[in-house]
Amino acid sequence: MVRAARMDRSFYTSLLFDEYATGNAIAIVVLVFAIPALVDSRVDLVFTATIGLYSLIRAGLSAVAAWAVAARVMDRDGRIPTTFRLAAFAHVAFIPLAIRPFLPDLATLLLLGSLAWYFVLMRVVAAVQFDLDDSGSLQVAAAGAGAWFLGLLFFPIP
Repeated sequence: MVRAARMDRSFYTSLLFDEYATGNAIAIVVLVFAIPALVDSRVDLVFTATIGLYSLIRAGLSAVAAWAVAARVMDRDGRIPTTFRLAAFAHVAFIPLAIRPFLPDLATLLLLGSLAWYFVLMRVVAAVQFDLDDSGSLQVAAAGAGAWFLGLLFFPIP
């Protein structure tokens, strides 16, 4: 997770061919958003599972949007499962949201900062997976981060 957060290009390159890392990627997505719920003793298992499902849906929307821009608009080769795996590891950018329940006044700032960090990590994902230059990786990252944000409107973080 540290290497993913540091924008380690070689780490993301190694994920391209490591299909076993998909389970770890799913765990990262679910845990990043479920940790605050797990800390709260008043929250039940169904609520926590809903948070996990919503986070996976947002991650999926983000990955599909990034893949669609790269593969369909820019005519690059790539598979959706690979994009999902790399984008899911980029979800370490949302770790600061884990303290959101304890600092409700900073919730919006934490969300915007995390989304900006996710955008930067998605640029690395786009450059690694689709071999894009700066302009192309910006477009793919914008599609991925934008889709994640739109997913937030329909599948909110409680």
